[in-house]
Amino acid sequence: MKAINYYDELNSYAIMLFNRNLKIFSQNLYKPIDFVHEAFLLGYEDVEAGKKIIRNQVLNEKRRLIAKIQQSENRSQFDVREKKCCKCKDIKPIDDFAPRIDNRTGLRYYNSYCEACERKRKRISFANSVQQHKSNRERQRRWRERTRLQKMTA
Repeated sequence: MKAINYYDELNSYAIMLFNRNLKIFSQNLYKPIDFVHEAFLLGYEDVEAGKKIIRNQVLNEKRRLIAKIQQSENRSQFDVREKKCCKCKDIKPIDDFAPRIDNRTGLRYYNSYCEACERKRKRISFANSVQQHKSNRERQRRWRERTRLQKMTA
């Protein structure tokens, strides 16, 4: 009885994820039930672990299909012209975001922060770094010593 309830719950979860992530792909070879069967074959301890397995499979399949489309000539579906910055919430052209490539799938994507917000974030993390504070103090000490010696020799 418990396995049937798990199966129904996992099946509805797989359908929801499939419709949200994979329905747009015409070359998709999988059905939602395939992900449920794969979760059963891999084994899981509870429903949450089964959902996690299904989610990972669906998202990996989505990444694989997007990478496949990006490598082909038909890239118009994924040509992004604008993106919303997660920090400042402004919609900016895609050129304002740093491009990245996923090593595992070859998928090209862009940073969540625009270059201006990323620069601010890096400055803050740089300034807050304890190690950087120590090296700054050491550099200032050396500079003071050099200028003092230069004044003495002049």
